[in-house]
Amino acid sequence: IKDHATLFQAMARLQPNGSPAHLVVVGDGEERPRLEGLANRLGLGERIHFLGWRADLETILKELDVVICASRNEGTPVALIEAMAAGVSVLSTDVGGVADLVAHGETGWLVPPADPPSMARAIRHLLGDEALRARLAAAGRAVALERHGVEGLIRRVEALYTALTAAKSQ
Repeated sequence: IKDHATLFQAMARLQPNGSPAHLVVVGDGEERPRLEGLANRLGLGERIHFLGWRADLETILKELDVVICASRNEGTPVALIEAMAAGVSVLSTDVGGVADLVAHGETGWLVPPADPPSMARAIRHLLGDEALRARLAAAGRAVALERHGVEGLIRRVEALYTALTAAKSQ
């Protein structure tokens, strides 16, 4: 379901101006050797860093400018929720349930799936506009905490109980 190939091809399209963009891949699995090979074939071996499985995601998120979710399909993308809650701007392919979480240009940035040129343009745009990243990150954090944070969950459960109690007493 994850589309690392599109992301890697987008990275290969980015022409370094000054400091080149780097990509951190967090997580692991049986596809890692193939993905490392693809990164090397695209000439990205020194710009893509495979961290493997990590338990210190909060520490990693604090160091990132953008969290990118390149997928062919998604339900509720937990990685995007975590990034948004941590106050990091997000970029994702517009698939599955992503648009229920990310509003393009408001709480994050969306691109068509399997479109390396669009993803490269979006990465370049976001990395080149710190104010935009900050605005998206702040709005995304508010949405993630409201919809998926403890306080928001408590408010929704209270509202549900109130509505059920009112309906039962009628």
